[in-house]
Amino acid sequence: MSDILNFLVESNIALMICWLFYRTTLRHDYHFQAGRIFLLFSVVFSFAIPFVSIDIPSAPSIPTLPTLRLPEVIIAGNIQAANTGITWSQWLLIFYGLVAGILTVLVIIRSFRLFRMVHHVGHGRSNHGQFILVQTFNGMGTFSFFHYLFLDMSVHLSEEERDQVILHESVHIRQWHSFDRLLLEFICAVFWFNPTAWWVRKELANLHEYIADQKVVNHFCPDGYKDLLVKTSYHSMGMAMANNFNQSQILNRLKIMEKQHAKSKIWKWLLGIPVIALVCLISCQDELEESKSERQLDSEVLEQQIELLRQELKMHQEKLKEVELQNYQDQASKFRIGEEIFTVTEELAQPNGGMKNFYKFMASSLKYPTEAQKKGIEGKVYVQFVVTKSGTITQVEVVKGLDPQLDRAALEVIKKSPLWIPAKQRGIAVNQKVVLPITFALN
Repeated sequence: MSDILNFLVESNIALMICWLFYRTTLRHDYHFQAGRIFLLFSVVFSFAIPFVSIDIPSAPSIPTLPTLRLPEVIIAGNIQAANTGITWSQWLLIFYGLVAGILTVLVIIRSFRLFRMVHHVGHGRSNHGQFILVQTFNGMGTFSFFHYLFLDMSVHLSEEERDQVILHESVHIRQWHSFDRLLLEFICAVFWFNPTAWWVRKELANLHEYIADQKVVNHFCPDGYKDLLVKTSYHSMGMAMANNFNQSQILNRLKIMEKQHAKSKIWKWLLGIPVIALVCLISCQDELEESKSERQLDSEVLEQQIELLRQELKMHQEKLKEVELQNYQDQASKFRIGEEIFTVTEELAQPNGGMKNFYKFMASSLKYPTEAQKKGIEGKVYVQFVVTKSGTITQVEVVKGLDPQLDRAALEVIKKSPLWIPAKQRGIAVNQKVVLPITFALN
């Protein structure tokens, strides 16, 4: 569940940031093809960014002493099996999925109808190489869908006007504008709750018309083409997902044709680079927080190690005053190998039967608390304990917790751990401090 929520949040934030940049900086730039490319890139980028893991180099960490820090144990939970009821977040996801599913089905149905209509509607089909011209006589309007161009013959047009219409629609076909429309229909179905997705769809449809209009006025008289747009503005059925010749917002198209020769400002497009970098940085916040947590724990462990060594050094210095120089090594060894807790040893402590059996014990004994699963709580718990010189586990504590239930479950299992093989220093068994990360993860 958390993965789905993270995907939806990260994707929609990325899409909103890209749209905000386009809306405030690029929308009034008359490089329509570049605008189309940017919007398509924004859609694909926002959809893919949650799945991308970016390694951000961190500051060099302070080298820690070789304490015994075990690989993490992962305890998986099944929230569906654990729940006896449905939480509000699950109801929210169910509602989202239901609406998204219905909208997706509707998009598929409309697409199927268009593809079916392509093969059953119209007369006088003719192949023009890059497109197939289909003549209609039932007032459907003129539009294109992929490589099919439907020309409404019920509208009386001169030969030049018909050529202008065909050129306009052929631009949609050659540049695969139908693919753009179909992609945005599915994106709007998935991100139906985000108005940004619908704004992007509308803006992309407008850009399609501006691009096609620009091509026509470069080959024909602009004034004549403007008259044609006004003349045909009331003869369209507005086929969904198709590129209609007499698309709405005729006044905007007429205004754009007056200004389309304005120069594009390259610096505006270059500003998109830091915007994309910002989106990537936001998407990496979870990884940065986890890395920060790891470094914080390393720092805490390092401080503990330094403090212990300082105490040992101080005690050594006091001991040296009481013994003769020739007995230093023996006396120091006896002192250090007494009841002190070591963080650095020549031979590290390890479970009886090896780490593999210890992790099997953890997996079978540590159960994911049901209440925590219902609340969707997951993450890492860091447990610290001491393996005594006799192999028993003592001084079990949580050095970095997550939730009281998860912390308690981790502590109880560690306390029940079988005997360990103690650490050794100069061949003598000693006490050693161990840190074990335990990850609780929902399926």
